[in-house]
Amino acid sequence: PESIRTVLDQAVEGGADFVVGPLDKGSLQQLTDGAAAPPVPILALNRTDAHTAVPGELYQFALNPEDEAREVARRTLTEVGGRPAVLHPESDWGARVAAAFREAWVAAGGQPPVEARYGAQPEGIAQAVRSALQPGAGPGSSASLVFLVGSPAQARQVRPQISAQGGASLPVYAISHVYGGVPNPQQDLVLDGVVFTDMPWVLHPEAVDPALQQSFEQNWKELRDGYNRLIA
Repeated sequence: PESIRTVLDQAVEGGADFVVGPLDKGSLQQLTDGAAAPPVPILALNRTDAHTAVPGELYQFALNPEDEAREVARRTLTEVGGRPAVLHPESDWGARVAAAFREAWVAAGGQPPVEARYGAQPEGIAQAVRSALQPGAGPGSSASLVFLVGSPAQARQVRPQISAQGGASLPVYAISHVYGGVPNPQQDLVLDGVVFTDMPWVLHPEAVDPALQQSFEQNWKELRDGYNRLIA
């Protein structure tokens, strides 16, 4: 990250008049922290956490999970309402996504969600789900929906516990990370009914230009697992 300014200057000296990147957040932070504006327009493939103005023509574009969580919060507050139960993994990423959902939900007028973190062990997952769905007696204590944060592997462990802990009838929402990006019916059967955000490239590949589909199959087929959305 510390060398990003040097590399940028080298690119401009070599004739570049438009730059795509950097990809990592640390390098982007170096650019946005600098007092000098970038010498050419830059399309960064990430986004900083700062809300300060960025000097010059520096555009930040990212597939941001926090943005997806905010969209889920706004939609579910309108469609379902009540009090959500938020389940997220014990990680900084999980905490950030859960916080984005919570802040958007409360900002839109909803009551604070009940939240629980889960780990890797089945016993801990069951306890986390139980505490989120059954936080106590009294009005408004029962969850009206579940916002499930996690990878496909994590979600496949958590979803059955939601049903086992009395939440079989609750709508379950998630962000795109809950789905691997390519069909896997045998493993994803347990996730049937989960509503999640995603892009047309992933959900409706038949809508992609046929020539582009053919090029994708010939050149990038091995990158599909795990990188499908980035290729889009």
